[in-house]
Amino acid sequence: MGLGIVDELKKEYDIEDTWLGLEIHPETPLEGINLNDKFGEINLKKMKDNLEHSGSKYNITFGHLNHMPNSHNSLEAAEYARSIGKFDEYHRGLMSAYFRDSKNIGDINVLKGIGSKIGLESKKLHKAIEERKFVNNLNEYSQLAHSMNINSTPTFIINNEHIIVGAQPIDVFKKLFDKIMVG
Repeated sequence: MGLGIVDELKKEYDIEDTWLGLEIHPETPLEGINLNDKFGEINLKKMKDNLEHSGSKYNITFGHLNHMPNSHNSLEAAEYARSIGKFDEYHRGLMSAYFRDSKNIGDINVLKGIGSKIGLESKKLHKAIEERKFVNNLNEYSQLAHSMNINSTPTFIINNEHIIVGAQPIDVFKKLFDKIMVG
């Protein structure tokens, strides 16, 4: 959804965006967890319904989200992609793999598959994850988020001063952007 909103806003506004990875549930075991066990059947259904409703406005479809992966490897893989100028492509592939295709984005083989589709070298991606080459980046993002009281995603920070939390309707963004442009 975040990608859909940002892409839509870019049609009307001159936006420079930088996505930073934030590990919301670092306690998640490496194999991930069943979402139904974590949130309960009723809450999970409400969450899925909200995703479907919000995503439909931007032609975003969701798969069968029943598994919450440990996201650390995927965040490190995205940072590797950023280091070679392929972040946007990798991020889009990562979001599609998880939200649309219901892949386990904690699995290094899944991450290598996403990378190979955009021309990343699998061995270098694997090595970057295995050696935790970008863990300092993730720690910096986490500290920044903590200092700004951010503890959920997506969170949008506009001009380092305005914060919009969650997948809000596009009109919330437009209203703020128009206010900023006038002010």
